Amino acid sequence: MKILAVDDDPVALEILSVTLTRANYLDLTLAASGAEALEVLQNTEVPFDCCLLDILMPGIDGIELCAKIREMPDYKHAPIVMITALTDQNSIDQAYCAGATDFVSKPFNGLDLGARIRAAEILSNRVREYAQVVEQMKQTQAAFHNSLAENDALLRLENAVLRASEKGFSNYVVALEITGVDYDAVNSELSKDMCKLITEVVGSAVTKIAYDGDNRFLLTTARPTKLTQNLEKILLSRALEMLENGFDTALTGEIAIRSGNSIKISTFDVSSRLECISQARDSVREKTMQVQGDLAIRTMRPSVSDLNVGGDTGEMAASDALMTLSRPRAKGSRNPIKRLCQTALAGLRA
Repeated sequence: MKILAVDDDPVALEILSVTLTRANYLDLTLAASGAEALEVLQNTEVPFDCCLLDILMPGIDGIELCAKIREMPDYKHAPIVMITALTDQNSIDQAYCAGATDFVSKPFNGLDLGARIRAAEILSNRVREYAQVVEQMKQTQAAFHNSLAENDALLRLENAVLRASEKGFSNYVVALEITGVDYDAVNSELSKDMCKLITEVVGSAVTKIAYDGDNRFLLTTARPTKLTQNLEKILLSRALEMLENGFDTALTGEIAIRSGNSIKISTFDVSSRLECISQARDSVREKTMQVQGDLAIRTMRPSVSDLNVGGDTGEMAASDALMTLSRPRAKGSRNPIKRLCQTALAGLRA
């Protein structure tokens, strides 16, 4: 337990130090005035768990010091024990109004002082636990509101598609996938910032945009919009710069950007319009599967450079092929590979 004791009487400070040390409270800092105590509080990196303040001190007295400590964010609920030889109720009331938690009387009684400090320690632990619970509640509440905001953006996009007038309605929807990013690693601000970046790069054709989940964004556009290879490169570069500068913990691997086909939104009925959104999602999924399939084929395909067909082995293989191709064939049949094998065999024997 980290304790700050403030008293202008050096004898009283010495008694406090000995008494607290015997009670095994070793992390103790002493200050001889209110001004010195404020300087210590402002410069410490780890906040004190408890403050012991003498009421009667020249300059800044204990009651004024208590009020100033309560104004500090780290000490709004920390236990503050007042040290006093006063018996008048007015001083005690003023101290309580300033934020005091408890009192200990001079001259010090070791048992009484120990009991007061142990009570302050229990209170300090409870305050710390309470602060952690409050922080967790704030994070949960923020995540909940962020989730609502994301869902609200997607609902607004879908609602705009469903409610659009049939007359002159020529909007399109396209899905865009940006992988290699964990959008939940930080908070939903990342997906919002990514939406802004996509709108900025793609241009004024974007009428609405929303994060659709699964690393996918949905865009409605006023005209058919195809993200060219050059536009995807620009978006990739800008997205990587944004992530590295503000959301580096969200990076999970190599970033890749893929866009689907621009799907014209049907105006026949509600189900047709929703089907257009599904088609846009399927379009970018198919492109992702195609890219993954091509990568798997390239990985599995053996390299020609790994084959060793020179020397005797190469000559034997060429001879066998030539013999096979030289077998009698039906009249008029043609064998265009025969001459190639003859040339290869001649080269191997040279």
